[in-house]
Formats: sequence, structure tokens, C-alpha cells
Amino acid sequence: MDARRARQVIGDRAILLVLLDRSPLSTSGDSKDPRMNLCHQLSEEIPDDYIWVYAQGDDGEYKGNNCVGDGFPAPKTGTKDDFDLTLNIGAELSAQYRATDTDRTPELEEFVLAYDAATSKAHGEIPTRPAVPDRLAGRQLVLACAGLVVGSVLLFFLLRAAGLAWRRRRAGVAARRQRRLALDARLSRLADSVLHPAPAADQAEAERQAEAARRYVLSLDLLTNAESAEELAAAEAEITGLEEVGGR
Repeated sequence: MDARRARQVIGDRAILLVLLDRSPLSTSGDSKDPRMNLCHQLSEEIPDDYIWVYAQGDDGEYKGNNCVGDGFPAPKTGTKDDFDLTLNIGAELSAQYRATDTDRTPELEEFVLAYDAATSKAHGEIPTRPAVPDRLAGRQLVLACAGLVVGSVLLFFLLRAAGLAWRRRRAGVAARRQRRLALDARLSRLADSVLHPAPAADQAEAERQAEAARRYVLSLDLLTNAESAEELAAAEAEITGLEEVGGR
């Protein structure tokens, strides 16, 4: 992630970006994703922003995840959950051919574009932060990150002490990562035909194309958020169904 470019892209929008190094994060929390656990902790202290956390997960992959604070403005119509899902799916679809494992900056760029479009439509304006940062929020962020550093150091020594168990776990993680890459390749092969279909010849074909688009979005969401073998299996089942419906 290019930090300088990220600051330029975000500007004064109500988006907080947290970039961490590759030190392992603590896995304590309700979510299986330590990035999301930290995100939720920060959103309790800074509730008016969208928060992005980029860090290394327990699968060894450096990537980002985001959440929205309870104080972020609610849309004029619909629920905040629906707004959040639509915003993230739109950003993911736009970024999938630009972002890479070594360059996550396009992911943030596309999110900001989707943020502007979605908030303008849902709120009539683009939510921004105050011109002068809130000192209390800044102090809380420092304290939260300090606690993260302490937890990371403790976790590092625990992992060293449990070397054999860790290696076995890593073998499972590597297998899941390979499976994810294979599923991502299958989904990418379908992207063009699903997202840019030929004009429908009749009503039946139009309905098939609509169903394929719906299943593509669902498959992408399941695969993006899959962490366990069971969740990857659910994503694979949905992609298989998509291949049957939209693989023409």
C-alpha cells in the first residue's frame, strides 16, 4: 500500500486507514479475521468513520478489511448493512483486475470512488471528517495501536514456543490458500461473460443473465470473506452453480 497515495485519495473523507507491518495480529475477538477484530475495536473509539485495517493475517497474507462505525450517517432509504454491502461489492468488482498481492493501493482507490458515489446517492453529500482532528480520538487510536503492539509481541513468543503445532497449522493454511487461488481463477474466467453479456435474445435469456449476475456477486462475496475450509466449500459450491448457470 502506497501510504502517500492513500492520503491523497482519502483526503478529508470520513475514512480512517490503518497500515500495519507484517507482525502477526492477536486473534482475540468475535471474528476469525484479526484485522476485523481490530477494526471493530477502533470503530468503538472512532464511531463516525469507515475504518480500513491493512495487516498480515494468520494465513500469512497481507491484505485489508473494513468496517463502519455506529456513528456513520445512516442512508436516507434502506439499512446501513445494505448500504455497506452494496458499497463494498461495487468496490471489489472494480478493483479485482487492478489490485495485486504486491500492490493493494488500487483496492483503496476503487473503494473511495465507490464511497463517493454511494454516499452521494444515499446521503445527498459525501461525509467528511472535521478539519481539525479530534485529540481524544487520536489518543484513543494511539492507545489501541500500543495495545496491539504488546499483544503482537506476546503472540510472537507463544508461536515460537509452539513451533510444531504452528507448522502443522501453516500446512493447512497453505492448502486453503491454494484452494482460494484456484477458486478465484474459476471465478475470473466467468467475469467477462457474466458482467458483459451479449444482448438477450428473449425473456428466458434475460432471466438467465440476471440470475448469473446475482450468483456472481454472491460467489465473489463468499470467496472474499471465506476464512475456514467450510466457508471455502460454500464458496466453491456457489461458483459451481454459477458455472452451470452463467458459463455459456
